[in-house]
Amino acid sequence: MLFNTNKSLTQRTTGKGFTLIELVVVIIILGILAVVAAPKFINLQSDAKISTVQGVKAAIQSSLDLAYSRAAIDGVEKDDRSVIDYNGEVIEMKLGYPEAFGENAGGGLPQMLEIGSEIDFCFGSGTCTPNVEVGSSNVRYGYDLDDETINCHVRYIEPTGTNGSDTTYTLTVDISGC
Repeated sequence: MLFNTNKSLTQRTTGKGFTLIELVVVIIILGILAVVAAPKFINLQSDAKISTVQGVKAAIQSSLDLAYSRAAIDGVEKDDRSVIDYNGEVIEMKLGYPEAFGENAGGGLPQMLEIGSEIDFCFGSGTCTPNVEVGSSNVRYGYDLDDETINCHVRYIEPTGTNGSDTTYTLTVDISGC
């Protein structure tokens, strides 16, 4: 018995690709996954801002502790007004802690920190122009400081008391708008 190994011209070979319906189903599934995953990736920027603001708070806290230690070494931690030498900078102090804004011969907290341009700072409350120095008893570091509705900052308020009353500073973080 002889077998014909040649295929006839009328026989068709089966394809090895995907059908249009299979491709459409895969595209729909990928679209659904993208919609579900996109908010998580968008939230990464918010998480980065929150981490930065919390890092700035930690840097400010450490700097305040070091400045107070320096003031204690110099014996001026209880003085209403004084100055210290902090890494070659003259920093104006109030009750052992740096002033928010150096009003006289020295600098304040921004000169002490030297944070740079990655994060803005401004003085006072409410709307302000970032990185412009004007006198105030408080300073904010954060994002979008020129918009009062966005809250993503850390605020330092220098001690307000005199002669031993209210001799500590206030350091708060607001990340509700990051």
